[in-house]
Amino acid sequence: MNRARLKRAAQHAVLIFGSVLFALPFIWLVSTSLKWDRELFMEPSSWFDRLRPRLPYRVLRTPYIAERDTLPFQKPSSMDERKWQALRGSLESLLWEEAQQVLTRRDYPDAARNALRTHIARDLWRQIAAEKPKALWNKSEERIKAEIANSVSYEKIESAWNRLYRSIRLGTPSVQSIDRSEYKAEDGKWSASRGGSLISPRETLRSAQEIWTDYQRAPAPPYASYYAYEIDSPVQSSDLRAVIVPIRADESYHHFTAEVVAGGETYVSKKPFILQNYGWNETLFQLQGEPSDREAIPLEKADRASSVGKSGRAKIVLTLHRAPYLLAAYRKFSRNYSEASSFVSFWRYVLNTAIVTALSVAAQLLSCSLAAYAFARLRWPGRDKLFFLLICTMMLPPQVTMVPLFILARNLGLYDTLHPLWGTSLFGSAFFIFLMRQFLLGAPRDLEDAAKLDGCGFFGLYWRVILPLVKPALAAVAVLQFMGAWNDFLSPLIYISSESKMTLSLGLQLFESTHGAEYGMLMAASTVMTLPVAALFFFAQRYFIQGIALTGIRG
Repeated sequence: MNRARLKRAAQHAVLIFGSVLFALPFIWLVSTSLKWDRELFMEPSSWFDRLRPRLPYRVLRTPYIAERDTLPFQKPSSMDERKWQALRGSLESLLWEEAQQVLTRRDYPDAARNALRTHIARDLWRQIAAEKPKALWNKSEERIKAEIANSVSYEKIESAWNRLYRSIRLGTPSVQSIDRSEYKAEDGKWSASRGGSLISPRETLRSAQEIWTDYQRAPAPPYASYYAYEIDSPVQSSDLRAVIVPIRADESYHHFTAEVVAGGETYVSKKPFILQNYGWNETLFQLQGEPSDREAIPLEKADRASSVGKSGRAKIVLTLHRAPYLLAAYRKFSRNYSEASSFVSFWRYVLNTAIVTALSVAAQLLSCSLAAYAFARLRWPGRDKLFFLLICTMMLPPQVTMVPLFILARNLGLYDTLHPLWGTSLFGSAFFIFLMRQFLLGAPRDLEDAAKLDGCGFFGLYWRVILPLVKPALAAVAVLQFMGAWNDFLSPLIYISSESKMTLSLGLQLFESTHGAEYGMLMAASTVMTLPVAALFFFAQRYFIQGIALTGIRG
């Protein structure tokens, strides 16, 4: 009894291990689609960290320190453990002393400098240790300290600061006319008008000002604070195309909404600007004209007038909204999908693929089931010889019929349409007809004979008796045809030339050729292509396996 249990447990263990092993590529595909590109090149602490996407920071105040982006002090592989234990503490102090000289001279905030002490020292160590030769770690402690101190540079400190210190900064805005001429504001400051936030009195790089705010001390939910800037605009309000604001985000996934007042009219943004990275972005709030790029935020006229902007002045008000953590996580994980859909007509490709696949599956099921019924149940002269001829066509490679089918489709005026992609399914597939015929040969004839006695004709038998009997075989054919039509790349490449008629496989190749280096978006597009096939097989696997297994009962 124990031996039987052990055998069963071993079988289940092997099955579970195999399932996990074969699922790993799909898990990696999905997890990569949820990551930022920089996450793909970070040094993971374990294989689990390499596989899983990172959750966004729970930002309760800004500025803040991205503590998860620092790595612990790691011993160089060629250094003796005893020497490392003796040097580790002094190296951290040494690196911080060298960094302090630059941080003080650059006038970084005191609170941030103190909080970043450990993190900047570790980041400097990561940068310096990676560029030093292994032979250095076998030298004396004094020599190692001297080499480390001499390797600290402004560029390394600035890199560590920008990577770890997250803040929202607002640069000097500019206005853009209809002819795309830009006029930058010369004088002025951002001011916090409401909401309990502060604007830094000092200017950082790029003449920008930092926002200091604590979301936990919000006066009332939902949290919102307002930042205003008035511009002397040389552009007439009727010719004002856009207002451009340099914004450095803090990767909090909170968002700004904008309000622009010009010429006595008020314009409000149709969509938010999400603080989803920690780099500078020239944010364009567009009042009129065609969008110049995919990241432009359109404005629409509001039903309220204003006295501001009537005398050659314009005013922009940015409202900072705090996003709940679940919304921030959704924005982080859906970013690659939304970005992929904005670069190309992604959802148009999905719709074209769904149409072609649905019509192809329906046509294949109808034609193959009719042909299989005729070969398996009806008796007519030359049936077996014609079936043998049909089986022989399975030995013909598709390249033999590719050119004649293309010429036929072009002469019929079907080139650059979706019809050739599914129309050939109306004539059936030799393999699917063979599969369904074998299934029908093993199906009982009792129900069919009873229906004949009741006066049922051939098509009545087909619809009321045969189709219910061959459901497993139909499911197998549907799954196989779905996979073939959904993943088909060669046929769309031959018959389609317009981008609006492309299917997902062809559109994915177009996307890869232009944005192949953006792996997160590429994996997001690949996930959308793979997920329907995996879901269909998961839900239809019972019928699929049953249909394949029962086709060999009788020859």
